[in-house]
Amino acid sequence: MTETAGAKAAREFSNFVNGMGHSVEDFVEQLTLREHRTLQQCSMAIFLGCIESWANKKDGQFDLRNEDTVMISRKIKAALEAEGLGLSLHKMVRYI
Repeated sequence: MTETAGAKAAREFSNFVNGMGHSVEDFVEQLTLREHRTLQQCSMAIFLGCIESWANKKDGQFDLRNEDTVMISRKIKAALEAEGLGLSLHKMVRYI
């Protein structure tokens, strides 16, 4: 089966995160200060999609290794819902 572009990009990002010496600060600075603003908007849509997916995980679909990610994602989702932003967070970002 041919790997989709999205799956390949996610795997490459995972490889970056898994590598020794990766710099969160360099990544954040590049993405938020140097990349085109439309690309920043599209990136945010991806991040919100990840948050929504993690927030929707049921008990048993995560463990101690990613529990904080799931719990924080649930809080972010609840806070956005409290503001009336609801579900499908990644679809709410304009210009995607």
